[in-house]
Amino acid sequence: MKANLTVAYLRALPFEPVKPKFITDRNLRGFGVKVLRRSKVFFFEKRIHGKPKRITLGRFPDLTLEQARQTAIAYHSELAKGNDPFKARPAKTKARRISMREVGEAYFITRTNLRPQSVRKMQYVLNRYLKPWLDLHILDITGQMALELHREITINNGAVIANISLKYLRSFLNLAKIVYKDRLDFSNWENPVRIFAEARAWNPVKRRTRVVPKDKLGAWFNAVLAVRRTRRHPTTIVGCDYLLFLALTGMRRTEAASLTWDDVSLEASYVSVKSEITKNHAPHRLPFSDYLQALMEKRWRERVNHYVFPGNIDRSATGYIRHTRNTVNRVSALSRVDFSYHDLRRTFISTAEYLNLNHYVIKRLANHKISKDETAEYISSQFDADRLRGPMQQITDFILAQAGLREPDPPKQETIEPGLLIRLQSEAAAQGLTLDQLAQTLIGHATGG
Repeated sequence: MKANLTVAYLRALPFEPVKPKFITDRNLRGFGVKVLRRSKVFFFEKRIHGKPKRITLGRFPDLTLEQARQTAIAYHSELAKGNDPFKARPAKTKARRISMREVGEAYFITRTNLRPQSVRKMQYVLNRYLKPWLDLHILDITGQMALELHREITINNGAVIANISLKYLRSFLNLAKIVYKDRLDFSNWENPVRIFAEARAWNPVKRRTRVVPKDKLGAWFNAVLAVRRTRRHPTTIVGCDYLLFLALTGMRRTEAASLTWDDVSLEASYVSVKSEITKNHAPHRLPFSDYLQALMEKRWRERVNHYVFPGNIDRSATGYIRHTRNTVNRVSALSRVDFSYHDLRRTFISTAEYLNLNHYVIKRLANHKISKDETAEYISSQFDADRLRGPMQQITDFILAQAGLREPDPPKQETIEPGLLIRLQSEAAAQGLTLDQLAQTLIGHATGG
């Protein structure tokens, strides 16, 4: 078949699922494209001494149409000089096919610093959302294929998981280029996921901002306590304590769930999260408020294994709590507040900001990294290990006050600057007045009385 090969024509050309299709260029003899199941490859062919010979030039669009055409013209030039470009071309060693399955296995062997949770998540994505490509040769994956897979996952599973899946694919292939550089030819290859940045094809995902509203915070807290009192199942009790702990510490879900009693000091009244667990790989230490101290002492008395929040208590309690869906649903129904674990973290941080706590204190409470801040680099968390205890108590007091379990703080009294007070006292004495009489006089002047 002959055709006028253009970039638009090549892009619109459908793949051939059954057998290869050869299309030669009307404008350049011997030059053409071979259409395969998942790729389009340029070639140059010529009869030499009556025998047809063919050379593969490269894959489209990794090799542009113009580059392939120039190479074909160069071969014509060699033939015109009496040279045989087919014979002069060194024999190409057949490259071994590397499948996505092999790349995935190599990734987890090579990346030894991955956390178990990250490994589980990436393996799940690989074996579910990238499953159709497990036996596919990595060099056969094109940007167009990546776009189609992303679109399919978006429709069937949502925008977020589609973005995550393709970003994991990008990571797998980036590592493959390093691991297999001596076994595959990556000279004309670029990561197919790169097309997403160029085409701006990533799904727009809004950052979640939901919190437990301030006017419903008390109802939510009391609902947790009510579920704990009325549901005597041990796992429900642990689930309620876990929710209270999240609300009063702002910890991330897994950081709190996986705490062991080695991480807790009831004597010094604090909890520590190891750097291997935290999201930013930085150790996190939080002092307890009075309510948290009592909660932890109660959990210690009810302990069944070395986890602070054990799971499957009715099944020998071998691990930490993982699923509290029933407890969350009961609390939501009772308080009429829909919430997630991370909503409680956002609520904790929002409460800290509402109480006008120091910016750096909030950062430390949340264990957020402070980037591009020269002042923060001079602040040592070791300077005052208990500095966070006051803010932790303030947040606890506020939440308990919303629940009616603690008296709210009285409004702050306005204070007078000491220097101003001395001047007012002197002026009052000079006029033979008391300070209150002077104040009334000044008010009268100000109001025209």
